[in-house]
Amino acid sequence: MLLYFLVTLGFGFYKRSDKGINSFLFAGRKLTISALVATLVSTWYGGILEVGRFTYENGIVTWIIFGLFYYIAALLFVKYIAPKIIESGIFASALMSFKNEYYFSDSHDQKSVPYSLLNLTLGKSFGKTTATIWIRNAMDERYTTRGFYFGLIPPDYPDQLWKSYGDPRQIGITVDYTF
Repeated sequence: MLLYFLVTLGFGFYKRSDKGINSFLFAGRKLTISALVATLVSTWYGGILEVGRFTYENGIVTWIIFGLFYYIAALLFVKYIAPKIIESGIFASALMSFKNEYYFSDSHDQKSVPYSLLNLTLGKSFGKTTATIWIRNAMDERYTTRGFYFGLIPPDYPDQLWKSYGDPRQIGITVDYTF
């Protein structure tokens, strides 16, 4: 395990590039169709916990049921739709983050409530200019970021939980120009 980690880390430093975040995220636009489909398919199957049991019970037909139409759709998308999207300069992303419950402090046993945040981005590049519309906390989730447990209200000053909340939904536009 350690050897694998060191080899992977060494390869990462050997192939290091300063081309920027887009080059990293899109694999320098050099990812072949077969590698892209293999990556997407392995991710898709990795998320389905039931495939193993279903395959054991039903055999190879599982891969046809779960995969054949997906493979066809993925190949059509990569061959015909993705190039048009890339040429158009349009980009979009949806990022869902989840935070499980946690203790606010080690001085008391008060916990936060689990929450999910959805951030959306839609943009278009025009030569050296990029315009982006973004939404943070798109579902307007009310979530706690910190919690304090102490007495504040007289006359007895009973201990109680005081919460600090995260930002509500925010919508904005960003325009970037590269000189």
